[in-house]
Amino acid sequence: MNFEEQSFVVVGGGREKSMGLAFVKDLLAIGVQKIAIFDVIDPSAAIDAIETSFPKATALFHRVDVRNRSEIETAFKQVVNVFGYVDVLVNFVDIINEPKIEDVLHINLFGTIYTTMTAIG
Repeated sequence: MNFEEQSFVVVGGGREKSMGLAFVKDLLAIGVQKIAIFDVIDPSAAIDAIETSFPKATALFHRVDVRNRSEIETAFKQVVNVFGYVDVLVNFVDIINEPKIEDVLHINLFGTIYTTMTAIG
């Protein structure tokens, strides 16, 4: 399958040494040109890693808290404005070792549901 022309949104790819960022780098390595990363953290480390390894790549970064549906919707609208469409959504967002079960559910479960519903909506 040829992914080079498809656009990707990777949720949870902003953290250095994360599975999400590793996946983004793999996509860039096979020639994917349209990647947007959504994460709640400061993406500086991810930006540096991408610019160092893939100086010709263009990736969009959006600060998104997956517990907030309006942030998700706004970020998707911005991605569609730039790319024209979103072909693939990949959710890597998660938290572990969190004492508040509500936060685990809101991020790991509902965050995945919200991003998926927005992508297909």
